[in-house]
Amino acid sequence: LPDCPYSYQKGLLPLTVCSYTLRETDTFFLIVSAGLENRNNFGGRIPVEWADLKNLRRLSLSGNNLITGKFPPWLGTLSNLEELTLSGCSLTGALPTSIGTLRHLRLLDLSGNKLVGLLPEGVSSLTKLKHLKLHGNKLTGHVLGTLPLTLRNLETLDLGGNRLTGGVPSSFSAFGKLEYLDLSRNKLTGPVPKSLKHVTSLRTVLLHENQFTGPVPGWLFVNLPSLMHLYLDNNLLTGKLPGTEIAGAALLKELHLGNNRFVGAIPAGIFDAPRLASLRLRGNKLTGSIPHEIGRAVELARLDLSHNSLTGTIPASIANATELAEVRLSHNKLEGPLPSRSLRELPMLRELHVNNNLLVGSVPAWLAQHECLRHGTCWAFPKS
Repeated sequence: LPDCPYSYQKGLLPLTVCSYTLRETDTFFLIVSAGLENRNNFGGRIPVEWADLKNLRRLSLSGNNLITGKFPPWLGTLSNLEELTLSGCSLTGALPTSIGTLRHLRLLDLSGNKLVGLLPEGVSSLTKLKHLKLHGNKLTGHVLGTLPLTLRNLETLDLGGNRLTGGVPSSFSAFGKLEYLDLSRNKLTGPVPKSLKHVTSLRTVLLHENQFTGPVPGWLFVNLPSLMHLYLDNNLLTGKLPGTEIAGAALLKELHLGNNRFVGAIPAGIFDAPRLASLRLRGNKLTGSIPHEIGRAVELARLDLSHNSLTGTIPASIANATELAEVRLSHNKLEGPLPSRSLRELPMLRELHVNNNLLVGSVPAWLAQHECLRHGTCWAFPKS
């Protein structure tokens, strides 16, 4: 709608749009944008008059959190819809079965609402769907077990921040085109799902803040050649870390395994993953020293090994990891002096946490003079 820029609008949702009638419209956006161009705050129920939008292909009311009521079942009559974005509204209730009549739908984004229950059977008819985003609702039960296998074109599946229970079924391997998977912040149980082993297109796997148990399987880094982001923080995982397999993960950028129950030494092979930029192993039961191979991690920007039982000294080779901006080593049993020369050679360093260790010597004066660190955060105090 070129002559109808909706910005800083509020009140009830309109029944007509500028000089255009609803029947002539194929794209209708009344969004709340992160920029300055749209700051809408519409409210009320989505008007049933919009059922006349028979030519509509794209509808977005994203971010209008004063919208009320249940998900309108009449939206199923808009059979030409390809994109439906109602994220950040305040819709309640369960998804109606009529959602299944939107057979041309490629994007369904209902994140950040108050939707409850399971997915209706009608979802199985959405065979063209590529992106399904239901993050931050109140969906409950074994939703994953009822996810229709007909959704074989899914590239994005975001069910994070709900109340899902149970495990990830073996049938999940049917989603062979999936690239982005978010099941975080639920109550899922069982081991890291083996069914993901066959979804070789996965780039992002977010399973943090669940109740998964068992080890981190090495096949995650072998069978998923495109894997870039793996979040398994805040689970109940145990065992040792698979260093050899991680070393071969050619595209891995983020490996977050914090707040689990891992034991043993940090495998030196982790630092051979060529693209690794963020490594978080905090809050485990790791022992031994920090491998001197850390110097090989030339793209590593964030390192968090805090709250473990690491011993030995901070390796001088850390100076070779010149992209390091955040170094968190607090609450361990590290000994010796702070390797001032090595740390000083990290030009990007803006956070340094080494408190609550067994370090000796004085806090070097250069910490206050470091170009980045003096504007950041430094915790280098003795053990309290």
